[in-house]
Amino acid sequence: MKRKLNRVLSFTLIMTILLTNMGSITGFASEIDNKPTEVIEVYQEDQLKSDIVKIEKDLAMKGTSVEESLDNAIKQLEQEMDNVDALQSQCEDMIRTTRELKEQYVNYKNNPYGLKSTASNPVLAAAVATVASYFSANNYMLAFELLIHARDIKK
Repeated sequence: MKRKLNRVLSFTLIMTILLTNMGSITGFASEIDNKPTEVIEVYQEDQLKSDIVKIEKDLAMKGTSVEESLDNAIKQLEQEMDNVDALQSQCEDMIRTTRELKEQYVNYKNNPYGLKSTASNPVLAAAVATVASYFSANNYMLAFELLIHARDIKK
């Protein structure tokens, strides 16, 4: 079970990184032919949705949820910020980004079709939030912080 979940998380993280860089690739592919690009995007979106559900189930088995895990990560970052003054602005940025991810995840859960979403790709934003919450729930704080930082850079 754990091995399969690690594969799902790895695939989701790789897809997240790839999809955030898809702008130039999609633009080039759409110049050639729009149909294959659309098929790939639908497949990726369906795969991300499936991965989100798997991670949500794993978190539920551990007695937590995406929202709760992200809230705990925010509390931990706030405590870290109090302990080290030099990292204060970095922690504030990560807290802001984590709150945005939580908001985008909640919007995705309430509107799975992307209505009223602030994210350019609601499924991708929910996938990033879900993976970040998994990292946080399992105390993989370095992975959590790297993912949050990478998402912050992409904005």
